[in-house]
Amino acid sequence: MKQLKLGGISAILLTLIYVIGIVMQATMLNTGGLTGIDQVFEFAKSNMNLLIVWISLLYIIFGVLLAVLSVSLHDLIAVHSGFTGRLNMVFGAIWSTLVIASGMIYNTGLMTAVELDSSSLFQTTQTIHLAIGGNNEIMGGLWMLSVVYAGMKYGLFSKWINVMGLIAGVAGVLTMVPSLFDALIMVFAFGQMIWWIGIGVTLIKRKVVYA
Repeated sequence: MKQLKLGGISAILLTLIYVIGIVMQATMLNTGGLTGIDQVFEFAKSNMNLLIVWISLLYIIFGVLLAVLSVSLHDLIAVHSGFTGRLNMVFGAIWSTLVIASGMIYNTGLMTAVELDSSSLFQTTQTIHLAIGGNNEIMGGLWMLSVVYAGMKYGLFSKWINVMGLIAGVAGVLTMVPSLFDALIMVFAFGQMIWWIGIGVTLIKRKVVYA
């Protein structure tokens, strides 16, 4: 079924985007040695175009691919349970919308802050950006858990895929607790990358045709 294969390809591309984003953040966009909003803003001004490319990849393109994957998973799950399929797609749509909006806000806010040379506007932009799409992963976690639930109940995926999704999904939901964020965000991110690969390969190889 073509839409399942498209969803599978999207899942693998999501992992690739994460890898590229992490590498860029650790190298070209590393701000670990900077202190204070003024230094960070000066760095952002000097690297504005690269930052916009990075944000567009990690948030806007990511959000579009996530929407494609969510629809594909809905088609797979809805055959067994219309309610679970719809619930999964709603969680995916909300997460995708938040991620895309977060990226658009950051890009526009950064360009405006640079134009006005305003570090305070840049700081406000960062705050809104993180509040919508970065400082907790509850929607991503809920979306994953809804897929895991269907996967376990209807035997849609291998056991290891379900277990990895369960671990990453719970970690994502728990990032809403500030004291747990730093400890769990990488569990969510790396667990999700492995899970996406498993989901992607499963959808690409799936030969059963669903209406």
